[in-house]
Amino acid sequence: MKSVLMSKIDFTQPRLQSSKGLILIFLQQSGKAIKLFWPAIIYLLVMKDIANKLQLFGLFILGAGILTLIHSFLYFRNFKYHVINDQFILNKGYINRKTLTIPLERIQNVKTNQSILQQFLNVMSLEIDTAGTDGKELKILSLTKHVAVQLALELSSNLEIQSGVTSDDKKEAEGEEEILSLSNRDLLKIGISQNHTRAALLILVFGNGIFNQISDLFEEKAKEYSSEILDYFSQSGFLVISLMCVAFLILSFLFSLIRTLILFYNLKFLRSNKTYRIVSGLLNRRNVLVPFYKIQQLNWETGPVTEMFGIFK
Repeated sequence: MKSVLMSKIDFTQPRLQSSKGLILIFLQQSGKAIKLFWPAIIYLLVMKDIANKLQLFGLFILGAGILTLIHSFLYFRNFKYHVINDQFILNKGYINRKTLTIPLERIQNVKTNQSILQQFLNVMSLEIDTAGTDGKELKILSLTKHVAVQLALELSSNLEIQSGVTSDDKKEAEGEEEILSLSNRDLLKIGISQNHTRAALLILVFGNGIFNQISDLFEEKAKEYSSEILDYFSQSGFLVISLMCVAFLILSFLFSLIRTLILFYNLKFLRSNKTYRIVSGLLNRRNVLVPFYKIQQLNWETGPVTEMFGIFK
């Protein structure tokens, strides 16, 4: 930590994200474009009466890629942030310009995240939670670790000063005490004790959403396949249906285990001077910083299955 904080950064001047953020923004915007236009892409690929189909598809992808790259570059160049007069100021947008001004006293906590791609690029995202503000609005996608750590401390330390923490206290706060950590055995217990009914419903909703989108595009084929499935179930015996139900329950159980592993892998609950920090996640490494005085309520709960494993939430 000390090596990271050696050189002090001046956040009073507007700053851009890390240049590697351009890659992340381009991939993010490409993902949004694919989600929006994937039915049209599939339709273009399966149509048989279009001449030079591959050439049209290539031109479509090339044009969309160029437009997305231009949009990503303009968005990156116009996204700036700084801290001045006890306010965090975020400017973004190049056509519809937007300025967000947040008093530091309204900040509830500061989070840093690191996805697999961000770990590869050696950058972090930073998200600020405030009372009555959407966290997605106050998110910086790409910061170097050096900048992310200092900005998180800059925002949270101002809060700590208001709660009576001095500059000497902040120097002593570099060391952290580990209060709680989860082992792989703990993760297995938590995964087993999860609500598997909810997992089953999530799978059904997700599958139904995909089917509805495909059926809108291929209505006749969707009706044909759904009729075949209904006929199969009506003609199947009790044993086949029972085996399919058991297979679905096993799938729901595995989904709960995998979800628990992804969300809570290597979870650590740490305490420094006047601040709690929670670190967790496999694919997306979350880092949440919460000052003591911002905590308004503490409670815990358990259920029949979780109590059997000695687990409390």
